[in-house]
Amino acid sequence: MTATTITKPAAAPQTPNHPTSSPEPSGDAYTVTVYVNTADHSFSGYKPAHPMAEVTQPDGTPFPLTFTAPTTVERAADAAFVVGNRQGCDDQGHAWPSDVRSVSVGDVVAVTAPDTTVTHLTVDDLGFTAVDKPAHLVPIEGTRAISRKAAVLFINLFDSRCGGCGEPTSPHDSHHKDISGYWPKRGGGCGARFTTLASDYNLTDEQMLKVRPDLPVHTRTPA
Repeated sequence: MTATTITKPAAAPQTPNHPTSSPEPSGDAYTVTVYVNTADHSFSGYKPAHPMAEVTQPDGTPFPLTFTAPTTVERAADAAFVVGNRQGCDDQGHAWPSDVRSVSVGDVVAVTAPDTTVTHLTVDDLGFTAVDKPAHLVPIEGTRAISRKAAVLFINLFDSRCGGCGEPTSPHDSHHKDISGYWPKRGGGCGARFTTLASDYNLTDEQMLKVRPDLPVHTRTPA
């Protein structure tokens, strides 16, 4: 996916409706969660009605960025923008996921300060503007902000398969990492993350959920 390059934000502006004043610099950790804008024409700027998707790791788990050097809310947001444009890592060595587009105008960063105060800032052409927490959140899989694949996990009586590529898989994996079965191939999976359950042989919802209670049932394809 082609990343959009923008000017690195300057210090966040102060606004009467959304003050962005920060505590004194501290050595405690600031954590940043990034929400990418998935609306059409999102690069023209953020609007509260835009669908926003939290950036996650390839396995679907949260992807907080951590900055422990003496900092402020605005400096943490700026550091997250730098990492989000594939320039280095956060203070725990986390690099930006390769299958997520770069952070750009219209996105929102949520900065949690050491005192647990959370400040939401939208990325502007120059700097940041404080906003309310995004209200329209959507899963990142399947949006134009990501190249990550999602797939149905088919669970059957004696085997399981990835609905994306059709190859065998372990029903316990979060995504299709390995091809299992009589001719296993470690690392040979298509990489799609499993998001729903189905069965080729009319297994009941209860039977499938016993194996993967963390996933919803999508549909079943009768044999």
